[in-house]
Amino acid sequence: MSGFRESRGIALPYYYSHRVFGEFLSEKDLNKVAAARLLRRIRDETPFSEELLDGFSVGRSAADLAPWAESQNNCSAAQRHFAHRLAAEASRLKSLRGRRRSDAVPVMLEEADVNATYLKEKLKDVGRLAPVAFWLKLFDDF
Repeated sequence: MSGFRESRGIALPYYYSHRVFGEFLSEKDLNKVAAARLLRRIRDETPFSEELLDGFSVGRSAADLAPWAESQNNCSAAQRHFAHRLAAEASRLKSLRGRRRSDAVPVMLEEADVNATYLKEKLKDVGRLAPVAFWLKLFDDF
């Protein structure tokens, strides 16, 4: 996951959500999520996604916001959001010590699995979701 993906040779902006370990096309996927009133399940705020998320809360689309519009190579905001979100999570985990850190990982995976499962149940085909349930099983078996 990198905040953008190439689709038929065209890099498009993807919104990364750590809450489901998934990526969503800024217009196609996020419009579906917002219309189904499920944005809270994937909401991950950074300084680079704040305008996007605020826009959805008042009925706007990513198409209305130049940094997030689904157009060729318009990936700067998506990349910055992705990097900021991962850096924040790494910092949070680094601040935990010993047992608290190892306990935080399955909790994070369980919460992501619940959110992803709910999202998949309500919206059959939306976004690209990581195999969190499989990761959780691997972690538990380790």
